[in-house]
Order: sequence, then C-alpha cells, then structure tokens
Amino acid sequence: MEQRARQGRIGRRAILCGIAGSVGATFLVACSGKHSGNATAIGTNNPFATVPAGKQVAVAATTTQIQDFVANVGGNRVTIAGILKPNVDPHDYEPTVADANAIAKADIVFVHGIGLDSWMDKTIKGASVKAPVVTTTDGITVLKGDENEPDGDPHLWFDPTLVQTMVKNIASGLAKVDPANASAYHTNATSYTDQLTQLDGQLKGIFAPVPKEQRKLVTNHDAFHYLAQRYDLTIVGAVIPSLSDTAEPSAKQVNDLIDTIKKEHVKAIFAESSANPKVARQVAQETGIRIIDTLYGDTLGEPGSAGDTYLKMMVYDATTIANGLK
Repeated sequence: MEQRARQGRIGRRAILCGIAGSVGATFLVACSGKHSGNATAIGTNNPFATVPAGKQVAVAATTTQIQDFVANVGGNRVTIAGILKPNVDPHDYEPTVADANAIAKADIVFVHGIGLDSWMDKTIKGASVKAPVVTTTDGITVLKGDENEPDGDPHLWFDPTLVQTMVKNIASGLAKVDPANASAYHTNATSYTDQLTQLDGQLKGIFAPVPKEQRKLVTNHDAFHYLAQRYDLTIVGAVIPSLSDTAEPSAKQVNDLIDTIKKEHVKAIFAESSANPKVARQVAQETGIRIIDTLYGDTLGEPGSAGDTYLKMMVYDATTIANGLK
C-alpha cells in the first residue's frame, strides 16, 4: 500500500511538472523530488519593496494558522493567497502550479519555518520570488526535534504565548511593505495579542478542574508537547512516535504503547481529524479505552467548523482534551 501511495505521489509530481512546462519554467525546480532544509533561509535577503498607495498588499502564506494570523493583523488592507487549505497535512504537501503563481505575484510571503513547510524552498526559488520571505517563527526558542523534524518541534502554535511572537513578526513584515499603514498593522497586532493573552488564561481555566494525576495524554502523533508544557499535561506516548504524522510506528512501538497505556491507566487516545486514525483505533480497541479523533492539530478546520479560526481551534481542542481526561 505504501509503495502504491509513493508511486501516486511521484505520478502527481510528474503531472504537475508537465503542466508547469506548459506555462513556463517557474515551477520546474520544485519538481525534482524531496529535499532537506529549512524555509528560514529562502528569500530573506529580498528587499522590502513598498506597495503603491491605496493598493492592498498581496500576501502568500503557507499554513492555515499563519493565514488566520495575517487576516487578523492585515484586515482589509491585505489579500491572502493561502497555500495550505483546511484539513491538508503540511508535513508532506506538494505545491501546485497555482501555488507557485500565487507566490510569484505576492508582495510578501509568510512561512512557518522549523522544517514544517520546507517544501516551499524550491518553489520559492523556482518562482524567482522577488518579494521578501518572512519566517514567522523567528526569535522563538523551539523544543527539541527528532529524526523527521531535525530543526526542532514545529508545533509551537499550541502555546498562545509563542504565537504572540509570530504575530509581531507578521505585523513588522506588513509594515515594511506598506509603511503608510504601519500604525494600523501594529494596532491590530496589539489587539490580537491581547486576545491571545485572554486565550491563554481561558485554556488554563479549562484544564484546571482536571486532577494532575489524570492529565496523561496519548495522541495520534507527537504534536502536543507545547500544549503539555504550557498547561501542565504529561505526554505518555503517541501512536506515531514522531513529530511528523507521515512516519509509521513499528510493531514493537505499538506494543510498547499498549503496555504503557495499561500501566498508566490512560483514559483516552486523542487523534486529529486530519490524520488517519486507523492505528490509533486499533490501539484503543486493544486497550479498551476511548478514542477521540476530532482534534485540530496541524491545520485549522473548514469554514463553519469548531476549528475554523486559531482561537476557536484552541478552545475546542482544550475543552475536548479536558473532558476526555476527566
């Protein structure tokens, strides 16, 4: 099955390369296969050219979380081309020709960095991007990574206090390309930062009723360390013991997790709605515990869902986890 999936990805890449060839060479370099590296180094030397007065700033942004942050900071002064869509896994994404075109037309590009959207590297280079590329996580000390995410744990949005730095970086970037509206961007960023502070307090209140000895978390993949660190939870284990949900657990790892769940008297396994919960369901069945597979993890939800904004996503996840631990 994995071989067929790999062939499918190769086939899709070949098709995209063929399409790109028909519209120009801008996307061809992104079709050369997997690569390593962090998006932080791409395009950072591009100058911050100012947009004409009265023109909306054309923004390209990778993750759904960053798109939401940009919308809150930029308001109606920006138009956003979102690369990743709701419920699309960022770890193994393959950019499209439309993505390359949107990036090439942008006045500014916002990426996450820390390896999460490293697939943007070659797309940015291939599209000959002239716009500045801002890594929104610059200045944040990240948790240790693993063999799949060697640059560090990228899931820092699970700590709203760290998101405040991302928002500050976004406001700074927008102010540089649109200095006429710099004060508005900084005002919006301050307002949203206040909401993040309120969110942090709200999440602490959500977890407060859960006895500390019951705050044991088993997840579908290893993405919740920032949440655990901020709100005094204990990560007992993960069905996929990796920061990337594209990894696969070995039989021994699954058996070890089953033993740990039984030993620690874990109440539930928490999985993301965008991830394949097949193995998690098998583990839940083997251990006789519940599986709650409606969390939002690497991506926001569809419009109208409980996780269609970052603030709503965090409240939903915290409430769901807290209720599952009681």
